[in-house]
Amino acid sequence: MADLPPAQNPFAHTDVPVIQLIQSGRSEVQWAGDPQGLSAKDMAMYLVMPELDGRLAGLLVGHKADAVWHQRCQVP
Repeated sequence: MADLPPAQNPFAHTDVPVIQLIQSGRSEVQWAGDPQGLSAKDMAMYLVMPELDGRLAGLLVGHKADAVWHQRCQVP
């Protein structure tokens, strides 16, 4: 929300913490099978960067899953 103009940012004039919820970039099975839990990318995106800009890390609320394979792009 830091990139919004103050008039459009609902948190601009409040003194409340912003909680960053975590969504793992792995499937739930991969996440559960790794004793570390979060990948290095997830830790950077959801723990390190938010801490540097003042957000608080919250709970893990979701996992990504491959739903559709895009043949033309060769990506899920």
